[in-house]
Amino acid sequence: MSHTVMKGLPTTSQLHLDTILEAIIHEEKLKNKRQIRRDEINLSKIIYYSMKQRLDDVYMINGFNGDKIKNRQILKFSIPLARALQDQIKKDRKILLIMKNSQYMASLYYAAIFSGVVPLLIDSNSTRYEIQHFMNLVSPYFVFCDHDCFDNFKIATEATPNLDTKVIIANDTQCLELFVERYSDDMDSFQVSEATPDSTALLLPTSGSSGLPKATILNHNGLIAQLPVLWIHHERFPQPTELALLLSSAQWMTHTILMTTCPVYGISLLMTPQKPTAEHILDIVYLYRPTWALLGPTFAQSLVESALTHQLSSLKTVILTGAPLTNKVAKLLKEKLSASCYFGSGVGMTETHGFFTMPGPRTAWDSNDRIINTWIYKVDFIFPKLSGEGGKQSETNKKGELLLRSTSCPFIGYYKNSHGTHEVLTSDGWLITGDVFYEDDNNEVHFIERKKFWFKYYNNHISPEELENVINSVDGVKECVVCESEKGPAAGVVLRPGFSIDVRENIHKTINATLSDYKRLRGGIVFVSSLPYTHSGKIKRAESNKLIQNLLNNGELSGH
Repeated sequence: MSHTVMKGLPTTSQLHLDTILEAIIHEEKLKNKRQIRRDEINLSKIIYYSMKQRLDDVYMINGFNGDKIKNRQILKFSIPLARALQDQIKKDRKILLIMKNSQYMASLYYAAIFSGVVPLLIDSNSTRYEIQHFMNLVSPYFVFCDHDCFDNFKIATEATPNLDTKVIIANDTQCLELFVERYSDDMDSFQVSEATPDSTALLLPTSGSSGLPKATILNHNGLIAQLPVLWIHHERFPQPTELALLLSSAQWMTHTILMTTCPVYGISLLMTPQKPTAEHILDIVYLYRPTWALLGPTFAQSLVESALTHQLSSLKTVILTGAPLTNKVAKLLKEKLSASCYFGSGVGMTETHGFFTMPGPRTAWDSNDRIINTWIYKVDFIFPKLSGEGGKQSETNKKGELLLRSTSCPFIGYYKNSHGTHEVLTSDGWLITGDVFYEDDNNEVHFIERKKFWFKYYNNHISPEELENVINSVDGVKECVVCESEKGPAAGVVLRPGFSIDVRENIHKTINATLSDYKRLRGGIVFVSSLPYTHSGKIKRAESNKLIQNLLNNGELSGH
């Protein structure tokens, strides 16, 4: 029985992880003459053991230049890097990684995990203001950044001259070789960190959609519990799929899930240091034929507009994450995937170490499946779902805010931010997801909206996402965002090419015919060329609201 399971029976993917843990226990007993338990094994040991077992397997394909990098090559670089970090960094000091997806990033990522040094991973396109924020937060001993990020980083750190920080150009082979020249790459003599499963493994920023991001603490135990999650509906192990497409950059939780789980389950990664435009990704998908992909909502929508069916024909599984697609976009994307490709939507948070739902091949599109067995949960019912014209309340199919608890992958907290930590926990320790779901008769949950985005109009709750889904269904609308105003809900709309602001009338007609009177766009509609997004592909709502308010106040393309 897997020690990560809190309810029900373990899945095949969890049982496969157990066989790896048992093999590590056996190796430890032979090598070091000591008996350890499964729940004493940290993430470092699991990844290192798994990669050593398959040294000649392809770890990754670099989509930019076609290089195939084997596990042996990654370890031969990450081991001396880990030794250098262990030797040079004092206890409790952090490092900062600002890197694009490449073999250099991968080697440093695993070096940090193997060494026990805690990295904070941020996007290579982070602004100077964001870099300053993170530098002040963690006071890193080393910063590893790509060459084209260095100038931006240097200017940003001029405001923090008192920090004792050393900068390494991480995608420069000569620079890294100089850094590790005194350290051996011998695998047999290398020992990974003896960190406990409760120890911090890494720090990841939250999305920062409404301000500067916080740094979420992730521990070994939580990341171990997440290792089987992507594959809980697969039956073939190892290698439940052949080649997984990694589009996320390092600050995303989905990036860490793929970076940790794929080496353990024998899956190769397809990644690219080049900016992930739709054109470039479609090129490498057609050329290298990945079988599995996680897609964020922004990129999924761009695929709808750009992809041809034959370009995506190799994909056997596509899991959407983040904000849900509109039914119209989801339908169009399904039409561009092969008929046999499974297409579903999973839900997770950085605070939960990853996904807490993962749909299976028999899950309907509008369902996120059941809550994964590493969690116990409850739905804080706030709006009973009404059934029938008479409005009779049903005891099932109620919707409310999802609360979670887990001993396997608990929310640890935000680094140096106790106030933020307490805000997302109830007094008795439940994690408040901020997401509204309804649970059906089969105990499957269905994502509805994010409670934290709500606002009130004449004492009525307004869900921006509900209005946005309706607006996005109108012909000619590419994307939109809804915010509050003194007169009521207002919308900022991006039009598709070839459409004019005459679409405004259709938007109002659709809203008025679909939703209650108090949800009408009394604040007005403004048309913009684009909306601001975070690095993780989520709309910056605070910034969008400010933009819409300014346009409304100036009378630019507004009105109803």
